[in-house]
Amino acid sequence: MLLKIRKCFNQSRVLYTSHAKIEMDEEEFGEIKEQEVFQAIQAG
Repeated sequence: MLLKIRKCFNQSRVLYTSHAKIEMDEEEFGEIKEQEVFQAIQAG
């Protein structure tokens, strides 16, 4: 599954639910950027 997610990021085919977008924007420790998610996925 992780390989499929990595492939989506590499192909710029990432979709987020509205719930995920709201949580990324309202994270108590600061906004979560898509680049940070990408780096975490690439790191495994």
